[in-house]
Order: sequence, then C-alpha cells, then structure tokens
Amino acid sequence: MKLTLARHGETIENVNRIVQGQSHGTLTENGHQQAEELAKKLQSRHFDYIYSSDLKRCTDTAEYIRKFHQKTPFKLTESLREYSFGRYHGKPSNEIEWDKIPGDIYIRKPGGGESLLEGRDRVLKFLGKIYEQYPSENILFITHGGPIRIIRQYMLDRPLDELRNFEIENCEVFEFAITEPIIIDP
Repeated sequence: MKLTLARHGETIENVNRIVQGQSHGTLTENGHQQAEELAKKLQSRHFDYIYSSDLKRCTDTAEYIRKFHQKTPFKLTESLREYSFGRYHGKPSNEIEWDKIPGDIYIRKPGGGESLLEGRDRVLKFLGKIYEQYPSENILFITHGGPIRIIRQYMLDRPLDELRNFEIENCEVFEFAITEPIIIDP
C-alpha cells in the first residue's frame, strides 16, 4: 500500500497556541491558502481512497483536495483525530502545567483525555485495518500532527520517546510504502 499523509492547514488556534485536540478549529486565511497549495501539489496524484479526520480543520482542508479528486471515494473517520486533551481543549497551551500531569509521557491523560499509548493504539489499529482492506492501493490520510507523528514513528521504526521530536508543519506531506501488516507493540 502506498500511504500519503497530509496535515491540515494552519488554524487560528495554531497561531494563538490554543490546545485544539479534538475540537474543530478554524482555518486562518493562510490555512486556506496552504490547503489550496496542498491540493494543487496533490492534483496529479492518483488516490484510490481518501480518508480524513472528521474535525473541521481537516474537512475544510480536504475540500480543496477533493476538487481535484471528485471521483475518489472519500470517508470521514474519528480514528484520524488528534489526541484528546479532555478539559484542556480550548485553553492556551502555556497556561497548562504539562509536567505536573500524573504519570509518564506514555500513560498520562492530559485534561482527562487520551494517553499517548491510547492515541497510538487508535491510529495504528485504523492504519492496520486500511492496510488489510487495501494492501495494493494508494491511500491519502488528511489528519493532524499527532497521528502523523505516530505513523511516522512506526514506519521509521523509531523509539516511542522520539515521537514528540518530529516537527510536522501545516499541510506538510509524507509518503510511505507499507508492505506488511501493522503490528502494534505494547
């Protein structure tokens, strides 16, 4: 399977350093421009299926891409959502004492949301399911920084503690060839 990953365009919340997590977010004017440029960049590529996070910042980005891929089956999914940060959604990131959240980086649940391992499990199970269904197809995921980091970490076989070191820019694109089933290590 050939997998292309694309992050959504810049949001007002990105600019203002507001924790979005699983809240929808609103593309900035720049974010709309980035999404349009992304769509043009992907215009000539063939995708058998397009999957997008169901959060508005991704669906808005996806609309630009879909203009060039109108006949490609398109599905929204909660599986490609960003991590849940529970009660921290909508709060300025610098007002949250991240280091005081109980547990290590793998099991802590910021704001009562989702742990890193839970998010990783959710995203990789979805990726595994898509690979089982479409092992030879070209697939596009329109998603968030967290899921892209997870898939990238898995595909590059990097230690989990390096996950946060991967910078993912708005509308950045990554490509991977997947040739064997996804195995989720504990």
